[in-house]
This record gives sequence, structure tokens and C-alpha cells, in this order.
Amino acid sequence: ESTKAAPKAAPVAATAMSNSMTQKIVSNPVLAMQVKQGREVGSRPTTVVQLINAVYQEDLMDDQDYEDITSEIHTEASKCGTVTRVVIPKPAKDGTLIDGVGKIFVAFADLTAARKFQMEANGRKFESRVVCA
Repeated sequence: ESTKAAPKAAPVAATAMSNSMTQKIVSNPVLAMQVKQGREVGSRPTTVVQLINAVYQEDLMDDQDYEDITSEIHTEASKCGTVTRVVIPKPAKDGTLIDGVGKIFVAFADLTAARKFQMEANGRKFESRVVCA
């Protein structure tokens, strides 16, 4: 005897769920506009690659460690093309919150090198962390 599988429940559209993020965005015109602008910015290719989850604030406190990390990123990124700049926002010594700390920005001379580095760096392990590019 063959046992028939129970029919699968039809998927519910995200907009139909009252507590979904999509519903919150759809019901708030200001938020919807911000999300739309963010998506447009993200859809335009750029020569700058942003790495997140690669460094923590404590990694950047020591000047020598900071130089070593900057140098290592530059060396790795250069394998994909010409690097024009590596920017790693440094935490303030007094603990003041600085925008962008924990991120690494790598600027390339051309778009192809930037996309290649993004593809290679994304998901790569740096110490015990998985990098997002």
C-alpha cells in the first residue's frame, strides 16, 4: 500500500502576516521610502567594498595591531586588483562611539576588482569570525 503524503499548507504571503517586517514596512510610508532608497543605493555598483564582522573594537586599540590588520587587508585585496585605499575606522581612546568602528572599507581603482574582492572576501574566516562583504 502506498501512503499518500499530506498536502502541504499553502505559504502565507509576508504582507498577510500582521507581525511581519514586510507588513511593518508596507504600513509605514516613511519606512517604506527609506528601505526603497537603501535598496537603490545597494543596487548601484561601487568601487568600495565594505567588510563587516572582520574586526572588533579591541582589535583596533593597539597601534601595531591596527597597522598589521590594515596591511594584511591591503595585501589580500591587492590580489584582486589595484587598491587605492583601505579605511578602518579607529575607536576613540576615551571610549566615545565612532561611526563605522568594526567595519573595513577597501577602495579599488575599478569595479571589476571590487566585485572580485567582494566575492572572495564574503564568507571568509578572519580569526574566528565569518566576514560579510
